[in-house]
Amino acid sequence: CDNNIYFLEMNTRLQVEHSVTEMITGIDLVYEQLLIAFEKKLSRTQAEIKIRGHAVQARIYAEEPFQNYRPSAGKIVGIEFPVLPFVRIDHDLFPGFEISPFFDPMIAKLSAYGQTRALALKYLLGGLRQSNIAGIFCNKKFLELLLNHEVVLEGKLSTKLLDDQCFFESLYKKYEQSKEKVTGAFLAECHSLLAPLKKTPLRAQQSPQDQPLKRDKKNSRWREQLWNR
Repeated sequence: CDNNIYFLEMNTRLQVEHSVTEMITGIDLVYEQLLIAFEKKLSRTQAEIKIRGHAVQARIYAEEPFQNYRPSAGKIVGIEFPVLPFVRIDHDLFPGFEISPFFDPMIAKLSAYGQTRALALKYLLGGLRQSNIAGIFCNKKFLELLLNHEVVLEGKLSTKLLDDQCFFESLYKKYEQSKEKVTGAFLAECHSLLAPLKKTPLRAQQSPQDQPLKRDKKNSRWREQLWNR
């Protein structure tokens, strides 16, 4: 060692995780950057910065974790993100937004704050469960399973966690079980919605304003028969 400092990399920009820093310090990092850009002093010194509580961030990626992280490109047809206390959501999605396979797959970030790590994880899990993105595959369910796993909850994890085949297989098993529950609940709901329709004659479902179609060249015979059943 020659006692010199060498930089392997220097990013003179905000990091993806900057929301975590902002949550536990209460500092607007973008504002501080603008102060520097205008040759102003920072709003506070290092000694004045206090860290309070815990914050955790989850990145939503347009990929399928259980298919070897296969990218998922396509068009967003619907999105739903909750408005919750202690949960911050960063995204620029909207219905019709095209997800390209040529760029980084991260499409949204959820960050949560809590007085304890356990609370931060709980709030983050709640935010993920109330979020929905339709039109493409994403890792939302994978993140939910991960945040609800005892290894993560107890803090017994490392950067090699997802390389552990047994751990990954346990997540996949829970994923398959959750799909079965969702499918079963969906079919049950469909059955409950369709059941009253099966008992109600088609004629009774017409509104008072409905009138039989007049037969002409534009209306085929089968339409008239269906209407007058």
